[in-house]
Amino acid sequence: MKDKSYRQSHPERAVRPAAGSSSSPSSHPEFQKPPFSRPFRISELPEQSRELGFSVEIKASNEECEALAEDFGLPGIDRLDAAFQIFRLNGGCFRITGFADADVREICVMSLEPFDSRIKAPIDVDFAELPKSGTNKGRVTQTGSDPGLVMRLDGEQEPPEPIIDGKIDLGAIACEFLALNLDPYPKKPGAVFEPLAGTAEEAGEISPFEVLKKLKDGQ
Repeated sequence: MKDKSYRQSHPERAVRPAAGSSSSPSSHPEFQKPPFSRPFRISELPEQSRELGFSVEIKASNEECEALAEDFGLPGIDRLDAAFQIFRLNGGCFRITGFADADVREICVMSLEPFDSRIKAPIDVDFAELPKSGTNKGRVTQTGSDPGLVMRLDGEQEPPEPIIDGKIDLGAIACEFLALNLDPYPKKPGAVFEPLAGTAEEAGEISPFEVLKKLKDGQ
């Protein structure tokens, strides 16, 4: 994935993986499932998805929105939808694009008031089937003439996420990209910070005239 995953941004949900296992930000069996989970089997992907892609839309229930809001530390999530376009590439690799669209309630860092906002998070992530044991150890390679489609697991380039048990969790992907697009310091539109009287002096911001007066007084 092109940025930190849902579990990297929420490490409290992670369970330590077994020794020698491979981690996945959306479908690793050693991790707890996110509150919003929609597994998609790649065997259901039609062949024409190579050129046109395959469209999938998902929607979180009220209970899932409530659990996800608690997970993110938000006052509430009223709606979470996601639309995906899944493309089958060469060499057992897949590309998923789309967006997660949510109505959330946040707390303004300036006024501490709750306010509603809409977040539309773009999605772009690559997945690949794990190579069989003893073949292509340490890397996943797409065959084809396009050198941009060659992806390695040896750290030279951004690796694709591994597909576990033939499934990709689209709900987890929506959670991950929504989390990445949440403002860590949300501000209510029109909110203005108004310092209390005496704040500048308490913070040590003394005017130069006050400094001169103290010097004259021998302080």
